[in-house]
Amino acid sequence: MNEVAALQTELEHGFTPALAARLFLAAPQSRLDADARRSFDAHFERAVAFGLQSHYDFAQPPALFEFMRYLSESRQLLWHGSNHADLGELAPRDQFDFNDSPVRAVFASGDAIWSMFFAIVRRAGFFGSIRNACLVARGQPERRYYFFSVNSAWLAQNLWATGTAYALPRDTFRPTDTSDVRFDEYVSEVAVKPLFKLTVSPADFPFLAQVAGHDERESIYDSWFHYKKRISQ
Repeated sequence: MNEVAALQTELEHGFTPALAARLFLAAPQSRLDADARRSFDAHFERAVAFGLQSHYDFAQPPALFEFMRYLSESRQLLWHGSNHADLGELAPRDQFDFNDSPVRAVFASGDAIWSMFFAIVRRAGFFGSIRNACLVARGQPERRYYFFSVNSAWLAQNLWATGTAYALPRDTFRPTDTSDVRFDEYVSEVAVKPLFKLTVSPADFPFLAQVAGHDERESIYDSWFHYKKRISQ
């Protein structure tokens, strides 16, 4: 049995924390101090009051993903990344969830970094497939792991976009995965109005240099198995 076939066998019962750590990237550690948290709380109040008039201007350190991640944890926000900058409401659409089950829904994630990826992949003119994941391993604290891969020919052209992250209330959403190591994916079968929106540039995405390229002919197991090797080259 070759190594990729062995991986496929290993995954028959789903991901384990050890396997996710072996294959994928770990989340950056949070180093927010009390001043940063107070600043983020104030920004959140202003952003909600500002609403959808335009993109809320978050032009300060720490990084944008830190602000978004803090709000996911402290305010239970979900995020929807998009190339579209003027969505006043997110409407359900026919799509497939992480497990290829059909659903008519609005998709979102509790993970800031994963959502940012969807904001910066330029969909106009995109060719091939997008393979990605954010896995969350239960525990205190939770551990998060990421995988980002796009069609290798598209990646060679470096066709990234400036996109939008929409902040969403969690009320109408449900998780699509409740495993011990789960995909951080949520769906709402009803339309959702964002609380506010943020501009996301490629430079804001902390793993831009760790997006791999894959061949369309290879299996997802090949893409997972070779991911860390590809991003280290």
